[in-house]
Amino acid sequence: MSVKVNLFCKSLMICWAMVLWGTLSIAASLPGAVSWPELASHLEQKGVQIINLPVIDCPAGLNSEIPSHLVVQVIGNTLYEWKEYEFFTGSGEIKLALEMVKPKALFLRAEEAEILLNASRLCESVTEAVLDAPESGLARGAVIGSDAREKITNTKVFPWNNIVYIDMQDESGHWFYGTGFLISPYAVVTCGDTLYDFNTKKWFSNFVVTAGQYFNDTNQWVAAPFGSIHDSSDVLNGKFRDTGLNEYNYGALLMPEKFTGIDTFMPLEFDFRPSGPVNYVGYPEFVGGYSGQGDMWRTGGNAIGYEGVDERILKTDIDMSSGGYGGPLYTYNSATKSRRVIAITVYNDDNPNYNSACRLVSADKYSFTQWLAYTPGSSPNPPNPPNPPNPGYSHSSYVPYYSRSAGRWTGLAMTNRNNGSNQVLIEYYSGSGISQGSENKEIPANGQTSFAIQAQDGSEGWIKISSTKSLKGLALVGQNAPECMFDMDLKTSLNTRLRLAHLAADTKWNSLVMICNLNVYTANITYKVYSKSGSLVATRSNSIGANGSVQ
Repeated sequence: MSVKVNLFCKSLMICWAMVLWGTLSIAASLPGAVSWPELASHLEQKGVQIINLPVIDCPAGLNSEIPSHLVVQVIGNTLYEWKEYEFFTGSGEIKLALEMVKPKALFLRAEEAEILLNASRLCESVTEAVLDAPESGLARGAVIGSDAREKITNTKVFPWNNIVYIDMQDESGHWFYGTGFLISPYAVVTCGDTLYDFNTKKWFSNFVVTAGQYFNDTNQWVAAPFGSIHDSSDVLNGKFRDTGLNEYNYGALLMPEKFTGIDTFMPLEFDFRPSGPVNYVGYPEFVGGYSGQGDMWRTGGNAIGYEGVDERILKTDIDMSSGGYGGPLYTYNSATKSRRVIAITVYNDDNPNYNSACRLVSADKYSFTQWLAYTPGSSPNPPNPPNPPNPGYSHSSYVPYYSRSAGRWTGLAMTNRNNGSNQVLIEYYSGSGISQGSENKEIPANGQTSFAIQAQDGSEGWIKISSTKSLKGLALVGQNAPECMFDMDLKTSLNTRLRLAHLAADTKWNSLVMICNLNVYTANITYKVYSKSGSLVATRSNSIGANGSVQ
């Protein structure tokens, strides 16, 4: 029996797998962390008013794969991750149940959920007047209509103290600036354009990060209430470096020190798709045709649609201008009095009728979690990547399947049949396209290496191997019970049509077809199975998501 596989892809452009340049030092807890059991007393000591919120005890047995909201936030220098489930009452009111993932796995009681949400919305000050009115009511402004942007007059309070002004320098010595936002004591998220010029393929450097900057009208100078931090290292989404697509237009600055007095940061919500009001804050160069004077401005508007790869780009009628890109696009929940970052604003020169933002999606949560937990000191700061930012990977190989699930293991064996050393980057991706880690190897001239892969425990997926020279090799997958092992050669070509000469499926044998999709779009697949005599036996169709795999 033979099988014929047709891969019908929306795009035949090959997309490189995501690479985050730089080695990260990850801390189990950040310095000065307030633990979960201490959080309630911490709020009391800071004088934070606990307000009643629409929460209930979290029931057991929920489908944790489809929460209503997935949120990550550093509160009191402790990394929290939780899932929210919406329940509708008979009166139409929405109640929330919370399942904590980090720092401890818990189904939260209502009183515990109330503590967490109160800490999330406001942990720095009890006098923040901006919470009196929902921000989503702000009108949209200048770039698309009349300018209604509003200046932030007190940048020293949460969350405005999280918004940063970023100075950076290009290779010619010219200075530019952009916007970013703190997600932890040592990490700033911004758009990729702040770190790397895709058009010139050049990196920016000499970053200066200033939190809560404002223009002092009395003294007529720019004030930095928390000071400025120099010598930050940049980490960029490799897909943006390779493609320039706004779907991947984000990165981070990892700082060598922190701003004194800031220990709580705006929560990040992944995979949220608003259909109405959204908000923005940043440092635009011009407001209403006049200089923004280094002041922080905010405005509101609406999400008006989605586009791009997996609809990762949010379209909005909110006003933006140069200098302000990289600032957060966030929602405001009037029931919980909380703001949540859902996207990063990016430059859009293709359509004058809307502005754009790169959505936070769970496929990228692994990277954000690394940045959230980053701390300097335990290892060297991640180096500024060279230009070009890699050893010159010119060869790619693929393994369509690996497993580190219970009872299975995977090994790689590679040989370098070249007269020079071969630098190798091995990247692991789950079946849904989420990064499961990476590692680097160096194989000497005419040398060989073999090792058990170091992907995330419990994961399954596929492997991308980038190398400076050609490679030969195979992957071995072993199983404990029943004991067996099979191998796969490294593949070096991508195809829209595959023919397998033999397969068997009976009481003694079974065959698995394993395919990975390196496109930035979903690939639709049709399987056709033929008998030895050439008769069509069966047809089946399914699909593989971007950067995903299937077996």
